Amino acid sequence: MNIFKSSLILIALSCLSLILGSCDKPSNAQEQGNEAADSQQNGRRLTNVKVITVEAKPFTNYMNFVGTVKPNKSVTVSAEEGGRLLKLYVDKGDRVRAGDTLAQIEDDILKATYNLNRAQYDLAMVNYNSAKQLYENNGGISETEYVTAKFNAEMAEAQKDIAKKRLENTTILSPMAGVITQTFVEEGELVGPGTPIVSLMDVSTVKIEVGIPETEILFFKTGTSATITFDAIPGETFTGTIRYISPTVDPRNRTFEAEVVVKNPGNLIKAEMVAKLRMVKKVYETAVTIPQDALIETETGKAVYILENGNIARFRNVETGPTHNGDIMIREGLRAGEKLIVVGQRSVADGEPVRVLD
Repeated sequence: MNIFKSSLILIALSCLSLILGSCDKPSNAQEQGNEAADSQQNGRRLTNVKVITVEAKPFTNYMNFVGTVKPNKSVTVSAEEGGRLLKLYVDKGDRVRAGDTLAQIEDDILKATYNLNRAQYDLAMVNYNSAKQLYENNGGISETEYVTAKFNAEMAEAQKDIAKKRLENTTILSPMAGVITQTFVEEGELVGPGTPIVSLMDVSTVKIEVGIPETEILFFKTGTSATITFDAIPGETFTGTIRYISPTVDPRNRTFEAEVVVKNPGNLIKAEMVAKLRMVKKVYETAVTIPQDALIETETGKAVYILENGNIARFRNVETGPTHNGDIMIREGLRAGEKLIVVGQRSVADGEPVRVLD
């Protein structure tokens, strides 16, 4: 009996020991959960970034201007002789060529004057030739008579030429090719010398007036090329060159007036249009350039983040230069060959580890 009780007590103690042991030892699932909790608590989340290798390459610095279109030439054609305007052959908007007839002034009196002077010239030449023959053959006339005959012939010729020119001036001709922009008289009106008849504009070539800032003038000279666009002519690009730069600065805005000449095929460009010009300011044979989006603004100026040791972000202040097509030149702060963070740079801090994505 005592042996049986002792056995039962031993069995009971063994079961109790097993139960207590199972309560103290955690399960595998519990262990993994605890390890994950410890990792989330003590670990650091890595920011994903993308990098590029900084390169040194040729870079062109452009400068933009806004200018106003002017006609290459603009003239007012006036009468040189007085009289009634018989015919006006052109109207506003007409295109003319050099030498085309624009208007006709009555010429009856001047035509008669020319015929008279021509007859007087013919008579003077007859007298001169006769006197010359007599004088050279010792025909009995003095040297004075010979010289007088020669002078009369020359004077008659001059009067004839003057009369002819005045008669020709009654026909008003175009001095150049262009477009008639204004007429000032009507047929039948009486005009005098100097009376404006029409205004004429040459737009086969136009000039664009721009102002070059005083601080930039040394970068530009006559012959510098320009690329030109117009909001009013979408999809079209024109090329011109600087033809003239004023030798003096405008004291009102500290700019030098410049003229850029542009061919105008099809006469698409109109006077007084607003033009946008881009001209080369300076060409760098080699320069460090980066995407402009890689820059960040800080209280101390512009900066970037570079990658060190394969996974550490490092803050770097930089000095920037001109921009072109989304790139910006870096004057100081970066070297060719360094790794530049271009994606994720606004989410990292100096010295922070990062994860580099391909």
